[in-house]
Amino acid sequence: MTDSCGSADTCATSVTVSFIPPPIYDGGATITINGGFICSAGSVCIPLPTVTGGAPPLTFAVSGSATLNGDSLCFNVPTGQSSLSATVIVTDNLGRSDTAIVINNVTANNAPTVTCPGTYTVRVCDVNSVVCVPGIDVTDSDGNLQTVTVTGGTMNGSSVCFTPGSTGTFNIVINASDSCGASASCSIAVDVIAEDPLVCNGCPTITLEKAEKVLQGEQVCLSITSEGSARPFGGYDLLVAYDNSALVALGATAGSFIVGCDWEYFTYRFGANGNCTGGCPSGLLRVVALAETNDGMNHPTCFGPATTAPVELAEICFNVSNDRTLECQFAPVRFFWVDCGDNALSDQTGDTLFVSGDVFDFGNPNPINDPSAGFPTYLGTQPECLGGGGPGKPAALPCLTFQNGGVDIICADSIDGRGDINLNGLDNEIADAVMLTEYFVSGLGAFAPHQDGSIAASEINGDGLPATVADLVYLIRIIVGDALPLAKLSHVTAPLTLQTAGDIISSNVELGAALFVFDGTADVTLLQPQMQLSTGQRDGKTYALVSPNLNTLSTATETPALHSGAIISSSGKLLEVSSSDVDGVLLDVSTESVLPKSFTLNQNYPNPFNPSTKIDFTLPETMTYSLVIYNVSGQKVQEFNGTTSGAVTVTWDARDAASGLYFYKLVAGNYSATRKMVLLK
Repeated sequence: MTDSCGSADTCATSVTVSFIPPPIYDGGATITINGGFICSAGSVCIPLPTVTGGAPPLTFAVSGSATLNGDSLCFNVPTGQSSLSATVIVTDNLGRSDTAIVINNVTANNAPTVTCPGTYTVRVCDVNSVVCVPGIDVTDSDGNLQTVTVTGGTMNGSSVCFTPGSTGTFNIVINASDSCGASASCSIAVDVIAEDPLVCNGCPTITLEKAEKVLQGEQVCLSITSEGSARPFGGYDLLVAYDNSALVALGATAGSFIVGCDWEYFTYRFGANGNCTGGCPSGLLRVVALAETNDGMNHPTCFGPATTAPVELAEICFNVSNDRTLECQFAPVRFFWVDCGDNALSDQTGDTLFVSGDVFDFGNPNPINDPSAGFPTYLGTQPECLGGGGPGKPAALPCLTFQNGGVDIICADSIDGRGDINLNGLDNEIADAVMLTEYFVSGLGAFAPHQDGSIAASEINGDGLPATVADLVYLIRIIVGDALPLAKLSHVTAPLTLQTAGDIISSNVELGAALFVFDGTADVTLLQPQMQLSTGQRDGKTYALVSPNLNTLSTATETPALHSGAIISSSGKLLEVSSSDVDGVLLDVSTESVLPKSFTLNQNYPNPFNPSTKIDFTLPETMTYSLVIYNVSGQKVQEFNGTTSGAVTVTWDARDAASGLYFYKLVAGNYSATRKMVLLK
C-alpha cells in the first residue's frame, strides 16, 4: 500500500468463515402425542429435548393449551376426554425453526363403575345349592380395567354366585380397579329364605290347549292340563274367559286324570259367581273338582299325578261361530280372576292354597301377570290374596304357572285346499298321504276333528269324487314328482243387472248356466236361442234354469255359453240367482242387481233440510205409486206419481214452502207408510 509521498507499507490478513446449522431437537424427530393417556388429572410437564445448532439467540414459541416452565412443557389435563392441543417451536436469529412437541386429545383416567342391586331376596329349597344374584354391571370407559374381586362370592358373567350354607342375610362386596389404581365398589345384602317344602316338590303349569285350524260351525274341545309336578293335590277351582261372539261354550267334562283317580265331585257353571262387574269378559266358564267328599266308604285312588308329565284336569267344549268375519282369526280362551279363590289348587289336606305366579298368553314368551292390576283381571292373583290369616294360618303360595290357549279359526280358502288332507296349510305332502291311507283303513275317524275339510281336500285328481284310491294314487304321483297338482277353482264376482224396462235380466259377463228363482208363479221367456230354458215350480216358487243347448252348436269347437247381454225376461219377483262360467267355476252374484224383496220407505236426507231433500223407497215389483207431502195441518203440499219397480229416489224442492214439520206418505198397491221431516230456513 503506498501513500502520496511514495512511502509504502505491507501486512498480511486471513478470514475464517464457518456454517452454523439450523436448530434441531435431539434426534431431529417431532415428539407427537395423539390421544395420550394420563392416569391422574392435573398439571403435567414434559421435558423439552436438547437443541443443537442454530444461530443464537434461540427463541421458543408455544401455541395451544400449554406453557413453558424452564426446560419443560406443562399443561393441565382435566378428568375425561379433552381437546388439548399444544406445539413447541424453536427459532434462531436467522429465522430457521424446528418443531419439538405436538400434543392432541389427551385423556385423564376415569375410575371404573360398579352397579348392583342393594338388596336381593331368594327362596331356596337347599341352602347348600348355588345362589346367583343377577344384574351386576362393571364398566370402565377408558378400557383399562384390571381386576374385579368379589368378597363372599364369585363373578359369573353379570351375576354373583355363592353357596349360602344356611338361611339369613349375606353381604357381598364387588370391587373393580384399573391400571392406574382407581377403583369402585358396591355391596349387596342377599336375604336367603327357606322355601316352603311343598313348593320345593314342584309347582305345576296349568295349560289351556290351543286348537289349530278349527272349522267354523264345528264343535271344538280344549283340554286343561297340569304338568311339571308330582305333588298330590285335592281339588281345583278354575275360571276361564272367552268371547261369546266367536265361541259358544257347551260345557265341561272331567279330565282323564280326574276320572282315573275316581275323584268324587266335578261340576261346571257358566258365569263367574254372579258378581263380576266392570271389565268382565262376555263369556265365563267355571270348572270345580274335589277329590273326596263326605259320602261314606268311597275314596279316591290318587290325589296327584305320579309323574311330572301332563295330566288332564278337564275338557271344555265350544261351538265356533259361523260369522265369516271371524275366519283366519284367533279366538283366545284365557284364565280369568274375579277374586282370590279363582284358578287355584289345594293340597290334599286343604291347609295350603296354590295360586298363580306367572301367567302367559299363547305365543308370548314374557309373563303378563301384574300385581297392580286389581280384580277382575286376566293378569293373575293379586297381592291382597297372599297375606295369610295369622299365626298357624299359612298364606297362599304364588307358585302356579298358567298358560292361556284358544281356538285358531281356519281361513275359508284353506278349508278345501286340494291335497291338504290334514289341513296344516301344506298341500300334497307326505303327511297328507299318510292320513289319506289311514282313512281307507280306519274310516272318517282318521280325519277327526276336521272331517268336512279333509273330505273336500281329498278330491285330488279332479274327477269330482273325494277320498278314492284314485286320489291316493294321484297324490303319491305329485309327491314323487311324477305329476303336477291340479289348481283349485276360485269363485269370481259376476254381477247380474236387472233391467226394469221390459223386465229383462241381463249379465255383464259370459255365463255357462244360470238358475233364477222367482216368487210364486212366474212366466219366463228365454232371450238367447242358443241356450235352452227349463222351468218348474216347488215350495211356492218358480225355478228357471238356463243352460247350453248342445243341439244348436254349429261346430264342435263352439263354446256353449250364455253371451253377455239379455238372458231372460219375466215380470215375476226375482228372489235369487246362481250361475257358473263355462269352466264350471261357481260365480258370486251381486245382490245389488236383484229386485228388493219388500217395500221400504226410508227417512229423507238431509233432515232437517233447506231448501231441498231426497226421499228414497223401494218397490219389489212393477206397480203404480203415489208419494204425497202434507203440512202439519194435513193439507197436501205436493204429490209425486209413477209406475216402476226397484229403488226410487224423489227430490222435493221446498223453497216456496214455509219452515216447519211436514209428513210424506207413500202408497203403492196394498202398501202404505208415513214419515215426518223438518224444513228449517
